[in-house]
Amino acid sequence: MPTKIINTLTGLVLLLAVAAPLHAGSILNHEMTVFVPFGFVAGDRSLPPGDYSVQVNPERGSVVLHQEGRSPLILLTNQRESANNPSRGKLVFKRYGANFFLSEVWNQDNATGQTLTPSAAEKEMAHKKQPEQILVVQAR
Repeated sequence: MPTKIINTLTGLVLLLAVAAPLHAGSILNHEMTVFVPFGFVAGDRSLPPGDYSVQVNPERGSVVLHQEGRSPLILLTNQRESANNPSRGKLVFKRYGANFFLSEVWNQDNATGQTLTPSAAEKEMAHKKQPEQILVVQAR
C-alpha cells in the first residue's frame, strides 16, 4: 500500500513539473490585434492586408501572426531594447519600392521589442538600396 501512495505522489509531482512551465508560457504571451492596410512579407511568407492577431512570447523568442481563415505563422525573434515604453503595441515595417517587410513587434508598455531576421528577399533588396520608408502600424 505505501508503494502505491508513493507512486501516485511521484506521478502527481511529475505532472505538475510538466504542466507548470506550459501554463507559465501561456501567461507570458502578450496578444494584440492589428489592422495592416497593405500586403507584407513576414519571415518567408507573403501575407495579405487585413486584421491580425499577434501573440508575442519574449521568453521563447517568438511571435505568432494569425489571420482568420489562415494557419498561424510562427516567427523566431531576437529582443531589442528601447529607451521608452510604447503606449500602444505596434508593428514596424520596412518598405522597399512596393514591398513591405515586417521588421519589429512591440508590446504596449514594454521597452523590450522583438526583431525579425530579414528574409532572403529583404536582404536582396536591402543590398541594392536603403529602405525608402519605415512604417508603424498601431495595435487597436
